[in-house]
Amino acid sequence: MLADVGDDRAWRIAYDGGVLEIRMPHLEHEVPKGLIESFIEATADELEIEVMKAGSLTLEREDLTRAVEPDTCFYIQNEASVRGKEI
Repeated sequence: MLADVGDDRAWRIAYDGGVLEIRMPHLEHEVPKGLIESFIEATADELEIEVMKAGSLTLEREDLTRAVEPDTCFYIQNEASVRGKEI
């Protein structure tokens, strides 16, 4: 389904145990999300920690037949291992 629809869509998905969840972000969700993103980035900057913001990256585990799309995600501990790579 993800391959057919592509990445240019407003909705998020989660699939677990035969249940597919499709969500549409709303303003009351997006504003706090932006505040949390800003907090993480400001904290990382203050602590001089490298952070890579990866957005709503689709995370799949074929061995578990699961996928999830977080509203936003960050590479912090593993930032150096993904820096400059196609994820």
